[in-house]
Amino acid sequence: MEEKSDKDKFENELRTIGVFAFEHGTNTVGLVLPKDGKKKYKKFICACHVGYGLAQDRIIEGVTSIETELKELKAQLRKARRERRAKDIEKISARIEVLHYRVVVLKKIADSLAWLFMNFEGWIIRRHCLGIKKGYLVDSNIASAKEAAGKINSNPLCFALICDLTTCFQLCDLIEIDFSDITKPKKILIELKEGEMNEKVLDMLESYSITQCDRALYLFAKVEGKKALGQLARVAKQHYRMAELNTIIKTGKGKDLITGKEINIPDKYYIEEDYFEEFNDMVKLCRKEKNAVTCIDDCLFVGMFDTETFGSPQFAFKHAIYHLLNRGEECRLDRKGNEALNEIRKIASENYKIMDLRTGFYTPIATPLYLWPIDKEAMFDIIFGRIVVLSYLDIDKLFQIASVMGLEAGWTKVQSGRSDYFTRLGKRPFIKKGEEVLLMGDSTLGKIYFDGIRPVSIVKVWNERLSEL
Repeated sequence: MEEKSDKDKFENELRTIGVFAFEHGTNTVGLVLPKDGKKKYKKFICACHVGYGLAQDRIIEGVTSIETELKELKAQLRKARRERRAKDIEKISARIEVLHYRVVVLKKIADSLAWLFMNFEGWIIRRHCLGIKKGYLVDSNIASAKEAAGKINSNPLCFALICDLTTCFQLCDLIEIDFSDITKPKKILIELKEGEMNEKVLDMLESYSITQCDRALYLFAKVEGKKALGQLARVAKQHYRMAELNTIIKTGKGKDLITGKEINIPDKYYIEEDYFEEFNDMVKLCRKEKNAVTCIDDCLFVGMFDTETFGSPQFAFKHAIYHLLNRGEECRLDRKGNEALNEIRKIASENYKIMDLRTGFYTPIATPLYLWPIDKEAMFDIIFGRIVVLSYLDIDKLFQIASVMGLEAGWTKVQSGRSDYFTRLGKRPFIKKGEEVLLMGDSTLGKIYFDGIRPVSIVKVWNERLSEL
């Protein structure tokens, strides 16, 4: 029998982890809901937790193995660059890109569990994400985190997720979900205490919070040294962030932990409509015709392409957009051959900013693809590039929708120094009603591209929010 390729082995492992994370409970005892009785529901929860634990262990194993190879490859890449070996540089760089993608694909399973624990509240996920680039898992305290999680998980009604396995949780070490009271499950954010110095730092912080004695702080720094003082500052900052997060979650008000700006999260829950029904229809059409292109709300173009048939999905999508926006015009490709091909490529690159759905794996606050209500096989085809899903949002048409709803919309210049999608264009869209203004940023695009939210729904929510300000 032919040995499976490296890619096939990884896909099989990913599928296995996915079954543990998302199907172990139902596979073991069937789907049980709270209304089916406490005893049955507890049994179901315990089975789910077993699956979470098996998935977590496999994610740790997979990520650490990949990272070990990554570190070796990066050392080889540095050497190849010094020696100017172009072919080796290209080959090693390509492998590094593949491995980086595999890491985020694995971590997004852990993200999915975090979303589940937070009841799919995207705004809470956003508050936990500081936009800090995480280091290698193999260089972290993963062994002690795994040990601490294991102690908690010895209670079958509890499960602790290791935050370093996620891309989105950056404020604590563990997230514990506790179903000891099956009617009122608790979520607990845990910071691990490890090492003698960390114990001293935490004792000092606790003492200072009570006494506010600056001399005690001075003596601590003098006795323990600069390193201890630096650790105290880091721990104090972490405690501040955790306290600020708790304030935001409880009151809906506080300071954004990234920008430092005051935030006010409305009590009202806005219902956002999705386009998953259209997406699933596209999957069926793509299976049959090898491609599918549609336009949602007259402004969001979505294309789906089988890569065995379409060697260049990006160009095929841009060509399709061109014809959708210029209906009735003769195809330039039929008329001018290669000259027209180059012309359309130029038009497409200038006018159409295309987003690949897989970019969501690199976006910490994006809804994990594993949680999209889509066909499981289609999901794996997307993950492994057998199907490519591309999207393009026509902002000017979105403005027209806003205008119909009585909103003013347009472009405004923004300050430099930020690196999101719109500021790379040097401007940002705004929506205005009366004197109240909302700016559209990457989080808005993320909702449309990676959360499956309809553009019209986004505008409706803006309209309601601006009306209430």
